[in-house]
Amino acid sequence: MCLNAAMEKTIAVSEIPTIHPGEVLTRGFALDFDVLRMPYHLPLDRLRKALSFVREKYPWAEKDGLKLYRSIGLQYSDESNPFLDAVNKTADYEQVPGDSYPRTKTIGPLRFYNRVNQAGDEFRFYFDRLIPFRLSRTRLLTTLPGFEMATAHVDGQSSVRIHVPIETNSEAWIEVSGRRFHLPADGSAFLLNTSRPHRIGNFGKTERTHLVSIIYPRASPFIHPLAIRNVRQFYEDHYEDGSALIETKIKEARTASHGKCLYCKKTGLKLYEIPETDIRLHSLCSICIENLCRPIELKSGLEEKAVNELRSTISEIYHGTT
Repeated sequence: MCLNAAMEKTIAVSEIPTIHPGEVLTRGFALDFDVLRMPYHLPLDRLRKALSFVREKYPWAEKDGLKLYRSIGLQYSDESNPFLDAVNKTADYEQVPGDSYPRTKTIGPLRFYNRVNQAGDEFRFYFDRLIPFRLSRTRLLTTLPGFEMATAHVDGQSSVRIHVPIETNSEAWIEVSGRRFHLPADGSAFLLNTSRPHRIGNFGKTERTHLVSIIYPRASPFIHPLAIRNVRQFYEDHYEDGSALIETKIKEARTASHGKCLYCKKTGLKLYEIPETDIRLHSLCSICIENLCRPIELKSGLEEKAVNELRSTISEIYHGTT
């Protein structure tokens, strides 16, 4: 296949726009991008260790019947086929008049691939870290040296994928809207707009493996994972049944905050209620929660430490000791 001039240059990661993870779902999920980088700092050593284990213990299959393209599902819908359910063909493609690439047409009922199988258990730290996205149909996708997807395709009008490279080389690429990108294995998660024509290839000498999840735009706001854990732990610590008090306490916190994040003082942001060490809730935006937790080694999976440190930090901020 001849490459035109627009496809000859691979776009470096430095040219890929970066977006703060806390902003992604609050931006309205406008599909006005090809690729966005989220600097999650996911631990590569843990990702590669989990990949190695899953390769040795669980069944993989050819993806879409293509040679040099292998995969295994980490989430599933069909109890009888937990490892390959998410990688079996679920859509077909049709040529639309006027388009130079095929579009998907659904060939089966809508299913939710949200149950995690035994292979997926090895990547629990990934699912926990990205709770706000409500990941679906997560898979490991490996392209062997020499693989190239022959034609670009579109995966639906509102299709978005998260890609986390685990192993790669400089000649592995993904092409979106005729522009070719190399996604490095640096702990980042990349948002790919797969509602636009895209395809992949690996011209290097080593395998390229990505952790890939499907996400969809949703009208309801997402909940920050540390906010969930923090509030639940707080009420379990103080009450036998805190569920009846949560709504009241949240309303009190939101009234007291006047719509401002306690930390950055900005308005117009989605706020989450975080408990102080006494029986009070305070409102913070998702960006500040992320920034406060990152120095606490959240990237290493130490969520419990982050929860405790966050509560202590909120107390210090509220009482003016920081």
